[in-house]
Amino acid sequence: MSESSSEQQSSDISQLPNAKTVAPPQEPNQTQMSAGNTVLSFLSSVFTVIFRLGLLTVGSGLALVVGMAIATIRPAEVTDEPPLLETVVQQFDRIRSYKIKP
Repeated sequence: MSESSSEQQSSDISQLPNAKTVAPPQEPNQTQMSAGNTVLSFLSSVFTVIFRLGLLTVGSGLALVVGMAIATIRPAEVTDEPPLLETVVQQFDRIRSYKIKP
């Protein structure tokens, strides 16, 4: 069985075109690229950045609206403790105002 398969493979290989007759594809170099391709590439990059900034803006706005809706529906409980942000700012001010005595 292996002899017939090896004979079949050798006959298949002989039917393939010779590698010397097939020319490899050529890559365009910088001198062959036109100015139109460069401008198109630049415009594509600009539109991509604008589109991504638009997505970021829409996503941020949606998150803000959803957050405000949740805060309206379920407000935080009132406690005697100051908010976390205010506590952090007060501690930061204390650290900044601390002076080392010589």
